[in-house]
Amino acid sequence: QLSANVNLPLKGNLFVSVKNIDKESVYEQVKDLKNLGFKISATKGTANFLKKRNIDCLLIKKAKEGKPNIVNYINEKKINLIFNTTEGTRAIKDSFTLRRAAINNKIPYYTTMAGAKAVVQAIKELSNKNLEISSLQKYFLKKKINNKVIKNV
Repeated sequence: QLSANVNLPLKGNLFVSVKNIDKESVYEQVKDLKNLGFKISATKGTANFLKKRNIDCLLIKKAKEGKPNIVNYINEKKINLIFNTTEGTRAIKDSFTLRRAAINNKIPYYTTMAGAKAVVQAIKELSNKNLEISSLQKYFLKKKINNKVIKNV
């Protein structure tokens, strides 16, 4: 993510809108980010699910539900990270404006639970230490100098 110029937030506002089958899975990721200081916002179904599990979150409307909605929040720079999974062609079509706004505003956006889990782990690691980008060649390049193997030359 870092090498692709995706700046992961270490704090801020997470927006979550996931299909029913992903709600149990997203709970752990949301809880971890909440513990790191993130504020949580979600669409109605996801917000109700999280609130039942003692995760306080702000209810935000879907783009098709009127204003203010998630696209407004994204365009106003009030969202820093997005977890959004969809199911069915209608839901995918409805989330198009959300995805477009995320891309236009350079907001990290994850559409699978595997992606959400990976980014939460990355944010935890970044919170604990400073990472730098290095090429694979730097790690694997070996050169022989005077019959000695020198790594990372």
